[in-house]
Amino acid sequence: MTYTRTRDDVIAGAILGTLCPDLSIIDQCDPRYKNSYEALERINACTVEDVLKAVEEDLKLHFPNEPLTTAEYEKQKENAHFFIQGIQYLANEYMKEDI
Repeated sequence: MTYTRTRDDVIAGAILGTLCPDLSIIDQCDPRYKNSYEALERINACTVEDVLKAVEEDLKLHFPNEPLTTAEYEKQKENAHFFIQGIQYLANEYMKEDI
C-alpha cells in the first residue's frame, strides 16, 4: 500500500514542525538544562508569520503549482495562532513542573 501526502498533510506537518521539536526538547530535558530554556525562548518568539512561512515553503516543495489560496491562508493564520498559544502554554507548564 502506498501513501501519498495530501496538501492538508503537508500543511499540518509544517505547522507541527515549527514548534513541536522544541517542545520535545523541554519535555525530555526538563527545566534543569540550558537546552530547555533555549527551546522555550524559541517557542515564545515564534510568530504566526513564522508558521505560515513554513507552510508556504513546504507547499512549494511538495505542491509547487498549488500555493495557498487567500481563504486557506486566512484559515491557516487562525490555526497557527491557536497552535502557537497551545504550545506556548504547554512549554511554560513543562518548565514549571520540576522546579
